[in-house]
Amino acid sequence: MRSIRVGFATGVLLAAWAAGGWAEDGGAAAAKFAAEVPVVPGLKAAPTIDGDPSDAAWKDALRLPIEEPADVSKRPAKAKGAADVRLAMDAENLYVLFRCAESDPAGPWVCKEKLEREGLAILGSDYVAIEIFGGKFTVLSYLQIYADASGACKAYAIHAGGGMTTWDGYSQPDLGIHPVCAARVDVASKSWYVEMKLPLSQILRHPRDGVPQHLNFNFRRVQWGAERGHKPRADWTGMADFLKGKIHYEHMATWKPLEFGVQRKSATSSDVNRIDASPHVPAYHCCAPLNLSLHAFKNPLVPPERITNDYEVQYYAFVYPRVEVLDEDRPTEFAKLDARAAIPDPTFNPAAAFAEKPAVAKDGAGWRIRFRVKEAVDAHVAVVDGRGKVVRHLASGVLGANAPEPFAKHELAQDLRWDGADDDGRALPAGTYRVRVSLRLTPSYSGEMALGKFTELSSYKFLDLENLPNPKVDAKGMTNIDHAGGANNIVEIDRARNELYLSGQIVHDATTGQELRNLNLFRDEKGNPKLSGSLAKEGEIAFGRDGFLYVRSFNDVMRFDASGNPANFADMNVNFCGYLLGSNYNPLRGICTGGPDGDVYVVHGYAQHGNGSTQISRIGLNGRIKSYGLVTFPTQAGGVRVDRKGNVYVGCTIRPAGALVPSDMAKSLSAAVQEIYKWSYGSIVKFDKNGGCAELDPAGAFLLCKTGQAKPQKCSLQGALWVHPGYSPMTNRTGGPGDGPRCACHSPRFDLDDFERVYIPDGLMARVEIADANGNTMLFFGKRGGNPQHLEFRYPSMVAANDEFCYVVDYVMAKCVRVKLGYACSEEIPVAK
Repeated sequence: MRSIRVGFATGVLLAAWAAGGWAEDGGAAAAKFAAEVPVVPGLKAAPTIDGDPSDAAWKDALRLPIEEPADVSKRPAKAKGAADVRLAMDAENLYVLFRCAESDPAGPWVCKEKLEREGLAILGSDYVAIEIFGGKFTVLSYLQIYADASGACKAYAIHAGGGMTTWDGYSQPDLGIHPVCAARVDVASKSWYVEMKLPLSQILRHPRDGVPQHLNFNFRRVQWGAERGHKPRADWTGMADFLKGKIHYEHMATWKPLEFGVQRKSATSSDVNRIDASPHVPAYHCCAPLNLSLHAFKNPLVPPERITNDYEVQYYAFVYPRVEVLDEDRPTEFAKLDARAAIPDPTFNPAAAFAEKPAVAKDGAGWRIRFRVKEAVDAHVAVVDGRGKVVRHLASGVLGANAPEPFAKHELAQDLRWDGADDDGRALPAGTYRVRVSLRLTPSYSGEMALGKFTELSSYKFLDLENLPNPKVDAKGMTNIDHAGGANNIVEIDRARNELYLSGQIVHDATTGQELRNLNLFRDEKGNPKLSGSLAKEGEIAFGRDGFLYVRSFNDVMRFDASGNPANFADMNVNFCGYLLGSNYNPLRGICTGGPDGDVYVVHGYAQHGNGSTQISRIGLNGRIKSYGLVTFPTQAGGVRVDRKGNVYVGCTIRPAGALVPSDMAKSLSAAVQEIYKWSYGSIVKFDKNGGCAELDPAGAFLLCKTGQAKPQKCSLQGALWVHPGYSPMTNRTGGPGDGPRCACHSPRFDLDDFERVYIPDGLMARVEIADANGNTMLFFGKRGGNPQHLEFRYPSMVAANDEFCYVVDYVMAKCVRVKLGYACSEEIPVAK
């Protein structure tokens, strides 16, 4: 059973839950909750959005006072002017009227400077704002809408750890949310007003579902004082200047209280005594529910036990609660599997020879395939069409005691069956096919491609490249190895179109290596930005079975067609799933498509950058989140792949206790260097289709390396099938004894081909391992050097593969090397269907 630790929570809703739980049949707690939650009334006629508060439609609107002072680093706010908000709705829109008293003789301040970011000017003005916490019901779990006294209006996403921010953690300037807004200043009454019409279809995650019964809101007003005219920057929140550590506004009031915290000095944090004055808007208890009277469906709100703090935050004096409302198909129990250690064997090199050559015979509606080998070698069985394309990947793996299905274990003789279908279970048309049985993968050089302008070798200034894998250490036996960089050179392969994507968007022919085009997801044909943000040099791409591209951004998954045009999700009104509560807003961790339905699987964090906990969630191709937290880790993860059965392969820092450093590496390394490298290595962990988790456990059989921890910690695994070590560089900033890992911002990437063969890069040993679906080593290729034609690498950290080639990104050499996947021997038998 998944362990859940209850965090803190406040508010009327949670008090109702604590009083006796939610009862839809009209229990006491439900009645109390209903009585205390304000109701937004319906309108007979909509108001005109012109900034005039005298419209008759506002007469019966809900009025909420904006009078709660904000706790600004424990200093009381100076209330200068009263404010309130009025709310009403019709079947399609929420109508909002802010009324603000103005104490300054000059009237409300409006910043008129032309700034790099549109919303900065609003936050540099006197402004009003709406916060919406919608959980799974809104397209952005945390959303803010700002408006100033000129009527300028902007919708922003909120990223956990940043609070109310002008930096759009979602990479799009257009979030699909466009309120109609107007403002009016009344000098005579020393007041100003803002009216908004907010289309509900724009904020709802799945508009066709209708309007939920409750959404959670807060409202605020900010008024500037003596420091009017301060020019805001990108690190400016409208409340605090992060660089100067100063809070500038003199008055801020809200409907519900906000909380503030200070980011303290940390031995492992580069942020020293930086004020984080942003309110914890990404915390459920800073918003409160409103009853939308014209709702179309009911939704239960979050009970206290679903507000948890099940991760550790190393760098912060405060803790963000993790609020779980994206709970569709969220697993709570996992198969009690004893994960085995699949230790790599670099010496594995059996003879590749048939004792009995392959034979194929008709067997009812299908065919039987029989062969026998002389030694327990890796074998590969496929059906190819007349063009030589593999249409069915029947079997692949190392024969013997741990042979993967459908091979028989402990047998050199194999008897397989082909039902005449392709990989998706569809019957193949009549024609002539060939059954191909091959033994022992044999890689060879087949060309290379330059990585181009996205390479930034300066990231390696701390890495002693010339002396790897035995770097120089200082007199204390320590070194500062920085394995950062490389995320800019993600390699992905679209097997359906036979196209290779380098550096995110440069598209090549996967067979010839010829550059075909620049996808230009984020710039139009004139070079103008289509979307803001670089997505860490253009993000990570996964290729859906529906033909669309799914791009992993900092805080969302974005959908494009094959030409790079934004394509809305089928059940949403936008092309991004902005997506998971408390997600890590900085480094990319991995994305793929797979499983029986071809769903999108994405690796993300629980909270702000610096928190090492990660999880994998599953999103349907229609944009609906199917499993939030299918796999969870209290440590860093990087890279994910899913096979057709739904088994999930994840790269992470977990390892068997006896494999902190690869055995063949350890033989030649000093104890001081082994102490360093034990932090840099990780593993591929395979979970079954129901997901799983890793948990800190003093009796656990495995170890994990966690950010900020000076020693590996014991852990146990639930739902895991095997752990295969030798994946590097898993943590890319590593110190010496007493320090531990610092970051996994640019973790490596492994791949899984259609044979379910796992391609595992080892940047520190300058090689790539290929293992089968049961974790058995098939072979290693590559060694340290500077001649790719001899399969020499300097720092291979990213791989992708199809039936013919493995593509190895060598970040330091600024090349992608194409490696031909041949076989030591192969037999083909024609089959007439």
